[in-house]
Amino acid sequence: MLKKIIRLDTHNFVHLIAISGITFGIPVSKAIMSISMVLLIINLLLEGDFHSYWDNMKKNKLYHLVLSFILLKICSVTWSSNLNYAIHDLTITLPLLVIMTSLTIKPIIIKKHLHLILTLFVSSTTLASLINFVLYVNLIGDLEYSDIRGMSIFSSHIRFGLSISFSVAIL
Repeated sequence: MLKKIIRLDTHNFVHLIAISGITFGIPVSKAIMSISMVLLIINLLLEGDFHSYWDNMKKNKLYHLVLSFILLKICSVTWSSNLNYAIHDLTITLPLLVIMTSLTIKPIIIKKHLHLILTLFVSSTTLASLINFVLYVNLIGDLEYSDIRGMSIFSSHIRFGLSISFSVAIL
């Protein structure tokens, strides 16, 4: 029934929703991004097309390149003098691995869906920028900022700056 309504099978629809949640959550909310990643992993496991996943991973050379850097990072934990920071650094890298692997094993093929996802990312970055600006100039609230880097209330100023730069590149 769901396939008749949305003209997609359920797993492709959930995949699109999860990827959309990740792209919306990058500039706005780590919680939305994390929940979407869990939904994405569960959907891929429930779909169970592991042979196709494996073929897609074997064919993608860029995936192998990025994965080799991540594996090198994992191996570098053995010679790290600060094990706590090394583990922390690996946990920061984990979302990159999840998103990269998910998009490699089940890529977004339909251009309309890719356009929707990129539009959603630019829209959420614009929304976050407007909210940050309105709060910074005290149109809403009375927050005091000691530094302009505090203007980014949803995520770190570095991640937010990268989101803005990527949005400009998309436009």
